[in-house]
Amino acid sequence: IFIGTDCVTLSQQVFIDAHTHARSGAAFLCPATDGGYVLLALPPCATESVFDHVEWSTPQTCLSQRAAIEKQGIPVVSLPSQLELASHP
Repeated sequence: IFIGTDCVTLSQQVFIDAHTHARSGAAFLCPATDGGYVLLALPPCATESVFDHVEWSTPQTCLSQRAAIEKQGIPVVSLPSQLELASHP
């Protein structure tokens, strides 16, 4: 599980759900309001290529990450976008 350190609104249940989905073979993605993501859980079948061609540090980061995961045939469960501290004025 990859966790951003600037999103303090994630509940314990989100982490439990992320772990449960990843163990069942699905990726779990929690988008950020700025286009990135604050949490990503990957199943054991995911390879490092899920990070290939991701548009890092752009408003398209989460969408391109999702596309890279789905390209491997891995289903993605996604939450509503979360506000990061860095995105808050």
